[in-house]
Amino acid sequence: MEGLLSTNIFTALRVRTQGSRTREKLAGWTALIVMILSASTFNGFAKSLSSSLSPMTLVFVSEILILFFLSMCYGLLPMFRQFRALRPNQAMPVLLIGALNGVAAPILWFEGLSRTTAVNATLLGHVEVLLTVLLAVTLLSEKFTRAHQASIVAIFVGLVIIGLKGFTEPLTFQSGDLLIVLASLCFGSGGVLFRLFLTKVPVELVVLSRSSVAIVTFILLSPFMQNPLIMEISMFPSALVIALVGFAFISRFLNLMSFYVAIDHLPVSTVSMFATLTIIGSLAFAHFYLGEGVEWYHVLGGACIIAGTLILEVVGAPSAHKSHQHLRRKVHHRP
Repeated sequence: MEGLLSTNIFTALRVRTQGSRTREKLAGWTALIVMILSASTFNGFAKSLSSSLSPMTLVFVSEILILFFLSMCYGLLPMFRQFRALRPNQAMPVLLIGALNGVAAPILWFEGLSRTTAVNATLLGHVEVLLTVLLAVTLLSEKFTRAHQASIVAIFVGLVIIGLKGFTEPLTFQSGDLLIVLASLCFGSGGVLFRLFLTKVPVELVVLSRSSVAIVTFILLSPFMQNPLIMEISMFPSALVIALVGFAFISRFLNLMSFYVAIDHLPVSTVSMFATLTIIGSLAFAHFYLGEGVEWYHVLGGACIIAGTLILEVVGAPSAHKSHQHLRRKVHHRP
């Protein structure tokens, strides 16, 4: 009788455990799908807003939102106490990353968006992977593996296909395309600086610095700006309110929160691999929301870029690269 009771209890616990794991996987996959969809709206919403808000204002709005959500998760006072406790050789790189990834890169990105299409920004933005690998090999003395070589070749081929419009025209880039590439270089440089000096510094302090530097810079420059924030808000078209709410809630908040839920319930390699699908989602959103054309060379070039990213993420990434900490850094350093 006791043996039968023990067997029943064990069976019940096993069924409950299996049910719990199933729910966790379901929650993880749901969050991953939400993350891909929400991240796909970033360039589309930002492109529509760039016609009415200056790049500096878009940066200010974005970083205010990030600071708000960051304070909800960690608390501003505890983070400021931690920041004050940093050593001088840590504080300077933190501020430098804040200037690069919080001011220079976003301004270049949003200014580039206003001068090019969301489709081009989505595809050219992935040049960051190529630039980061080159910076890591040059500055961090990382080994240049065959996976790195294959990844760089695939991404470069994709960019050439897009730049040449499927080899039907001479190499031409819009001014906004160059700004997107420069923004990607700034984002990549910030990531390399993090690995050089700040591997032991909590990621939230780097994000706090990025947002704080951007907000302070906006306040200092606002008297010299051609269109002050109040004027831009007063002239903001009511038709774009939905886009602004979508950018704030979907592209920023929902994207970030679903990302953390996904990496808490699924293998990190799975999240990293499927995150590349945002390229497809971004192209589709730009096509249907903005009416931008997606040509065959966009599809072919995007496929090469996705292949190069997957090679780096799945084959060429060391164990440290695939950690939760790495993914958190990556999501905070990218636009």
